[in-house]
Formats: sequence, C-alpha cells, structure tokens
Amino acid sequence: MGKSLQRRATFLACAALILAFAIASAQQPCPPILVDPLNMPRDFCGIKDTIPTARLRLRIKRELHDPPAQPDPTFYFCMAERMKRVGDYDAAGFYEEAIRADDSEPNYELFYADYLRIFRGAEAPLFPQAEEHYFRALRKIRSRGESCYRGFGAGTKGLVDRGLIALYQLDGLPIADREPPASPRVDGEERPYAFFATINRYSQSPADLDQEADVRDYTSEVLYAESQQNFIPLNSLELTRLIRNKKAFETLDRVRFRYKALPSVDVFYTHRQTDNAQITLFSLPNIDEEPFEPQDNFNERRQNDFGMTARMPLGFRYFDVNLVSTFRYVQRWGLIEGAPSAHENIPQLDLKGALSRFVGPDKMNFEGTYTHQWIQQAVPNYPNRPRDLLGATFTYQIFRNLPLLHAFSSYENRFATRGLELFGGFLRDNEAYVATIQANDTFPKRRDYFLGTSLKGMFHGRLDLTLRPTWFSSNVIGVGAQKNSQIRGDATALFRWIDEEGQKGIPGSRSRTHIGFLHIVGAFREDGALVGPDAYANHKWGAGIDSDFYQTGNRTTYLVSVRYDREKYFRLDRNADIVTALLSIGF
Repeated sequence: MGKSLQRRATFLACAALILAFAIASAQQPCPPILVDPLNMPRDFCGIKDTIPTARLRLRIKRELHDPPAQPDPTFYFCMAERMKRVGDYDAAGFYEEAIRADDSEPNYELFYADYLRIFRGAEAPLFPQAEEHYFRALRKIRSRGESCYRGFGAGTKGLVDRGLIALYQLDGLPIADREPPASPRVDGEERPYAFFATINRYSQSPADLDQEADVRDYTSEVLYAESQQNFIPLNSLELTRLIRNKKAFETLDRVRFRYKALPSVDVFYTHRQTDNAQITLFSLPNIDEEPFEPQDNFNERRQNDFGMTARMPLGFRYFDVNLVSTFRYVQRWGLIEGAPSAHENIPQLDLKGALSRFVGPDKMNFEGTYTHQWIQQAVPNYPNRPRDLLGATFTYQIFRNLPLLHAFSSYENRFATRGLELFGGFLRDNEAYVATIQANDTFPKRRDYFLGTSLKGMFHGRLDLTLRPTWFSSNVIGVGAQKNSQIRGDATALFRWIDEEGQKGIPGSRSRTHIGFLHIVGAFREDGALVGPDAYANHKWGAGIDSDFYQTGNRTTYLVSVRYDREKYFRLDRNADIVTALLSIGF
C-alpha cells in the first residue's frame, strides 16, 4: 500500500511539473507579428510598392505634426519605412525609436540592418552598424524561440542569415571569430574579424587584363613605331601582325581584418603573367609571320604586387562617405623596350573617396580616385619616371516609379538597388620620361571621357540594359606626331535567369550551398577612329554567364564567370576569339 501511494505521489508530481511548464509556456506566447516579415510595410503601414512619393511625404508631414498621444513601436517603424522611401535621413532615428519601444522584437532590427546595408553608404554599406543590428536580431529570435519566426514567408531567421551572407560577400571566407559581446554564448553569434579572399582571372584576348582601350593601345604602338623609322607608315601586313593573342592570368590573395567600428585593413599579394604584352623593339618590321604565334618579338609581362589597404565607411546626418587608401610595392618585368628580362620597382599610392546623398527618393553618388607611381627602371641609362592618374565618376540613381519599371520598386530589394542610372566620368593619365643620355624629355598623356545610362529592372526586374559611349585620346609630347583619339559605343544587356531577389531568405533544403543568382550577359561594342590611323577600328560581340553561390554555415560567397567574345578588325580582315574566366571567394 505504501509503495502504491508513493508511485501515485510521483505521478502527480510529474503531472504538476508538466502542467506548470505548459502554463509557463502559455504565459510566453509568440509575439503578435505573425506575418511574412517582408509584408510588414504593406500589412502594418499600408505602404504599397508603387505608392507616389508625394503621398508618402504628405503622410509623414501629417503624422509628425499630429503624432499619436502614446506612439507604439509600429508607429515608429512605419515612419522609418516611409522616410526611407523618400530619402529622409531621419529614418535611422525612427528605426531606433521602434527598437527602443519594443526591445524584444527582432524584425525591427532586421529592417534597420537592411536599410544600413542596401541603401545607406557610399559605394560600400555602413558595415559595422548593419552587422550589429543583424546580430541583435539573431539574439532576440533565440531569446523568444526560433519557432516563432519560422513558417511565415521567408521567415525572420532566414532573412537575417541571408542579410549577413550578403554583408560579408565582399570579404571572403571567415578564418577567425571573436566572442559575441553578450552572454550567455550562443552558437552562430560569433562574429568574424578575419577573412581570406582569392580572386583568379584568366583571359585570352588582344588586350591585357584591365586594358580596355585596346584600340588606343594598338594605334599608339603604330605611331611610336613609325616615329622610330623616320615616320614611314607601316604597311597593312605590319599593322595586322601587331594584333597578337595575349594570354593573361592573375591571382590575388588577401587577408582582411575587421574589428567593430575600426577601419578594415587588407594585406594582399597579387601575381600577374601575360604573354606577348610588349613589343621588344619598335624598329619595325620585326613582327613574326603568324600574329597569334609570336616567337621573340614580344615580351612576357610578369608582375608581383605586395600591399596594404585601409577603408572606412562613415555615415553622417545628411550624407555618407567611404575613404580608401592603398600602398603597394610592385615588381614588374617585360615592359621595358629592348630589355625583355629587365624589371621595374614601383612604389604606388592609391587614394579613393566616395560620397553619396539622397535627393528625395533618388540617390546621388560621386567617386574620386588618385594614383601616383614612382617607376624605377633597373636598366642603365633608362629614365625613372613618375606617373599620375586622376579620375572621377558621377552617378545619379532614379528610384522613383518609371513607366518601364511600373511593376518594380527598388525599395523592396534586399540585395541591390535597381532603377534608372545616369553616369559620367573621366580618367586623366600623365607620365614623365626625364631624359638621361642623348634623348628628349617625353610626356605621354592619355584621357578617357565617358557617359551613359543603365535601366535596371525591366520586365519585372529580369532585364538590365546599359549604353555607354567613351572617348579615348593619347598624345606623347616630345616624340613626333603621336596624337590620336578614338570613339567607342558599348551596349550591354543582362538577363537574370535566376534572380536573387526571387529568394529573399534561405531556401528550405538540407543543402548548405545555394545558388544566389545566374545572369546571362550579352554585349556589342564598336570602336572607330577620330584622329590618327583607323586601322584598328573593330566590332566586338559576345555573351557570358555570371553565377553566385553561397554557403550558410560559414556565410561565404563564391563568384564564377565565363565569357566568349568575337572581335573583328574589319579594315585588316583579322578576327580574334576572346575567352575570359573568373573564380573568386570574396570580391
């Protein structure tokens, strides 16, 4: 009898514990925000994708003039969302008020982090602030229970994870983490502070990597060669033989350090190798019979870069700034005329500054760059020379509703803004060869001027179309008649076969590797001469595939790109098959 009573008492105690747990659980229900988080602006605030900017401004003005007697978190959140869509920088303050009013709700943290990552920042997001609010969202999700934030559209947890992957995609593979600032420690909240990136490029083309002005380069080679032989014009065969196949490979390996709000610091090494990069001697004719299989008349370029970069994104009351400085030491072989194995030592300083500001719902961006090289040639009687490059680009992004984008709103994006872009810019490149023995001072000068427009997001976000004319010019003061200039027309179409905006969060599968996007890119280009020889006028057309993959476990993004182009120098009846490829971890 005693044992029976003991068993009954034990059963009743267990039942009481279970009942108490159930009651306690019932007293901590999931929060009332049980909708798809991405629909919160529509469901809670009445903000539709194509709502006119004037109506949003009127609503903002009315509610600021006559706010509720006791504003709730939803009021602050809706004000922030409206202000974001009209380019009002006070949106940040209202996101913060919503968070203070309900410090347990992760969705407010998510929307604020997305705002800082996607729309704020000049050229780069306001990184430390966005990272902080994403991790605050993760902690709040776990404190309430992840089950409360799953099953509604993409789910808050998936949106936060995907936002962090997008935030880190430029950095590369995390290799070291720091402890989360709050306790207790929770798995997944370790914040990476060191990353490894590798960017590998290959090309087979008449132009070297990053040398897009091949029409100017070939024209300048011809004029210099003619100046070396009493200005006797090259014949068509010699002109044709200058067109050569340059096989180039480059790898960049980088370690990036980020710590809280301090500037990020990169330490990097780059190696590049290009066949047939430089004419050995300009005293032509000395070109091989078969232009795509040269033997001894073109030098191989080899180059090693060792460097360090510091960058700092800053957000201010009415604009954002990004400051970048790089110092590199370059060792280069193969670009000295008549000395194929000689090398150059080049200390180089790169400075870049970007500024952005919203103008209503649109965004204005300015970027300026300056580079100085101290080129030291390790060859007797060859002059050392300085080189300066100064460039600037201005872009105006129109995010308001346009006829061709009537079904699309850039402010609904999570990965990149779309809309109509108008842009223009220039690059000024000056060198100075100071004479040593029996030579004249010479001053090569190159100029690029470009403008264009890009319509991003046509046909429900699937298609981008970009048009960009460019004017190239070159002159060498002190070496005969070297002046030349060319005009280029460039059209590019991008079709999103797989659009990353179509999957806002993490796909529901067991795989940890997912495809972010798959783009098909087609382009047509036309080069013609304005001043100087027109032998290298050409058509170029081709297509390629760009794809993006990411892993959820280590939040790492991979980029793969392949492309084929056909370039026809129609005046010389010479065709070139161009192949380019890229594989990178980090960008």
